[in-house]
Amino acid sequence: MYTGYLAAVEGKTLVLASPALPGASAGWAVNVLDGDGAGQYGRVVSVSADKLRLTMDRHFKGLSLWTTAPAPVPQHAPWNGSVIPQGRRQSLVHLQPFRGRTLFFRNFIADTGVLQMYGQAFEVIIAEHYHERTDGIVSYGVTESAHNPFVNCSMSTSCSFGANLMLQFLDITFAESNHMWIWADASTTSCYNEYSFLAVQANRLGAWWDGSLARNLIYRRNRVVGYGGFAINGLAVDALLESNEVLNFTKSIFVNETSTSNVVLHNNSLKTDDLVPLQKSGSTPVGAMHGSLAHRTSG
Repeated sequence: MYTGYLAAVEGKTLVLASPALPGASAGWAVNVLDGDGAGQYGRVVSVSADKLRLTMDRHFKGLSLWTTAPAPVPQHAPWNGSVIPQGRRQSLVHLQPFRGRTLFFRNFIADTGVLQMYGQAFEVIIAEHYHERTDGIVSYGVTESAHNPFVNCSMSTSCSFGANLMLQFLDITFAESNHMWIWADASTTSCYNEYSFLAVQANRLGAWWDGSLARNLIYRRNRVVGYGGFAINGLAVDALLESNEVLNFTKSIFVNETSTSNVVLHNNSLKTDDLVPLQKSGSTPVGAMHGSLAHRTSG
């Protein structure tokens, strides 16, 4: 495991600013969480004995190095007990075991809960599913502390940051809905919904680093027939909703404009242009998008 900055980039080799924790090995993944090059990932081909050099299966583009000594991210202590601010130019990278490159194709799912891309999911495609009386599908990027009460990611650099990168949801039909809760994070962007949704939740949950864990997501040609829709929430970045159809429900598309960024809606067919925002838990509507935005194009 490693969460930190880079001392050098030598072709396909990444030189870490401090050693990775024991256990790092070939087959693991490195993804760029923040800074220049954010949203890229690659697989580890080999790890040097000193755990400082990772030879990757591909070149990373546009990375920026940490140039001030000493390295600012010790692997066994917090960053002065505080959260790293977003928007640093230096590339913040994360090393962990790999999970991804998975295809879910032409499955029939009925009378069950939510299908979750929970934690790490890289390059996953869900296509031509038929869902009946389910809670929907959620892209759910979370930190380790979301499910492990013994880990406090606000005070540790050795947490697992389970990012959702490059996910595609294509040609899925939802025939009926079920009851569900959708959480965006533990504080200001949580929301409640009583119907099936294709949703994005990019959770920070008080993590040591609190940037986006859901990037580069595509929702295309999906059809929600009754009591459901789409929700883009949390800290999601770079999402496209295109040529989707929602029938028989007024809460068709919800985008939290306060916390998300670079969300494009194009050519979606909705029952009504009076889009009703989801509710914060026990509070008032947030992040409403009106009908004029529901049909905007990328141009």
